[in-house]
Amino acid sequence: MDSAAELSFKMESAKQWQKNVEEEFKRVDELLKLVAEELKTQPYEDDTIMMGLKKTGEALAEAFQTLSQNFMNAVAGLSDIMAEWSRTLTKILEAIAEAARKIGH
Repeated sequence: MDSAAELSFKMESAKQWQKNVEEEFKRVDELLKLVAEELKTQPYEDDTIMMGLKKTGEALAEAFQTLSQNFMNAVAGLSDIMAEWSRTLTKILEAIAEAARKIGH
């Protein structure tokens, strides 16, 4: 079983990873916005290449938004679990310390 210090380090590492991934999501979102800006002019109906690019861009943006939202929901759930785990671990350690004090006296 990991020590409290090891668990704390792992939780900090997980938080840093989460921050890094969130920054990457922001970068991708910015790139998609730039692409959308470039494709702002409506393609003519007979311009199949531009119509295809527009539809592909819209599909990518929608897929990314879904992926991003699902990731954020998962991270929020994991954060809740980690917080509860931390509270439980703290209670256990406090109970062990209390039991050790009682045994020592």
